Amino acid sequence: MKGCGIAALLTLWALIGLASVPAVAAGYNSDAQRLTVHDVGEYANWPWDKPGTPVEPGSRADRVRDLSLAVASVNLSDNISEEFLTHCRDVAAWGRQQGKKFLPRLHFWDGKDRYDGPMRDIELYWARVDTFLGAMDLRDFYGIVLAEENVHYAGRPELLTELYRRIKAKYDVDVWQWYSPLQAVPGSGGWIPADGWVIDPYMLGKLRFRQYLRKYLIAGVPVIVMPWAAVMTNPPHGGERDEAWLELARGQLQIAVEFGLPVAFFWCRGTTTYFGGDRSASDTLMDRSNQRVWAHIERVRGLPADFAGFASADLASGRPVELEPTDQGTFLYTDDFRTSRCVDDASMTGFRDLVLDGVTLRARGFNGRPTKATLTYCFDCDPRAQAPQVSLTVRIEAALKGCVEVELSPDGRDWSRCARADGPGEQPLGVESQSTAPFDRLDRFWMRIRMSGLPGSNNRPPVQICDLQVRADLAEPDG
Repeated sequence: MKGCGIAALLTLWALIGLASVPAVAAGYNSDAQRLTVHDVGEYANWPWDKPGTPVEPGSRADRVRDLSLAVASVNLSDNISEEFLTHCRDVAAWGRQQGKKFLPRLHFWDGKDRYDGPMRDIELYWARVDTFLGAMDLRDFYGIVLAEENVHYAGRPELLTELYRRIKAKYDVDVWQWYSPLQAVPGSGGWIPADGWVIDPYMLGKLRFRQYLRKYLIAGVPVIVMPWAAVMTNPPHGGERDEAWLELARGQLQIAVEFGLPVAFFWCRGTTTYFGGDRSASDTLMDRSNQRVWAHIERVRGLPADFAGFASADLASGRPVELEPTDQGTFLYTDDFRTSRCVDDASMTGFRDLVLDGVTLRARGFNGRPTKATLTYCFDCDPRAQAPQVSLTVRIEAALKGCVEVELSPDGRDWSRCARADGPGEQPLGVESQSTAPFDRLDRFWMRIRMSGLPGSNNRPPVQICDLQVRADLAEPDG
């Protein structure tokens, strides 16, 4: 079997800055200050004023008084005024003094160059970001977000990667990324380096949103969910889109709690965040949206301090994979784990133990628990198949008791065809069957990969796998 050269790939990708996956963000983010489900915030503005500022009932300050997180809009230019920089410094300091988290979105683009046409020279964008960061006390920042809804093509991922590198080389601050919703996930848009991700797929219902979210979570870094809480059409009464997206946000909030995630609401009236809220009102769509935000805050406040999601967050069902014969007259399925294809194809247990980084699929224990994860694939064959076999490359950290088992089943119950690797280092692993019962004339068969070990970490997992290949022969025709 031709292996993927895990060690060589990791060395190469580390050199270009794409294989480092921090287990906990650095700087401001101590264990006590990591974002959790208890962190609820807003986009565009910051939900605090100078300490000691009176809060009038029904005012904007009253509406957002219980928020603890700001993914604030900070628009950069070539001529940033000292007054603007001073204000941003003050806002960050006030937030930290009150136990809030400041994660500003730094918009360094000119406009359409964010998603269309030629980009400006990177030195211009870098100068804007560098000027801003150099004037800040970054001890007051939770991190920064590189613009918003960036596209994953036409050189934009490369530019975001280079800005990330430059920032990390010069400043002690976490750098979050934000892709355009629905157009890309880390595995399809390119594995750009990120200390966290912001996602805002407002138009996704509960099940589709869960699948979309998992393609970000498997990157192994924090995620902030941005649900819709706005009434932008005919405020405060709203329009059809507002009503539809507010209803979709209900399911997204349920999933955010399931996975123990922070949220930052897109919470606007028309195009402004400067509006108040009567805590007893429910007459208009805006009133009802306000009530939902406040209800979510109350819900997460009632969760235990160490809440990290429900057990169901580790479970997921994959789709049957339809196999068709190749030109060589065999069935073939491959996955090098450089995309998030496995999130769609495999049923999983222990999902939060898994990390994709564009090189391998790693398994390490979520939140310090022992590593224990499985991927189970169901393959549909037309015409029928026989004698399926599986091969992959594994890398075992023996000191962490890493172990990989691969199994074949003709019915999803009998897993007697199996192979195991628990020796140190990189090695091939495979299992075969024969063209006799029960592996003859199959219209469906199953394959399972089990990974286990001590907790390990993102950068030192007990198990890594890549170069998965599943093959089967064509069965003899009837008669």
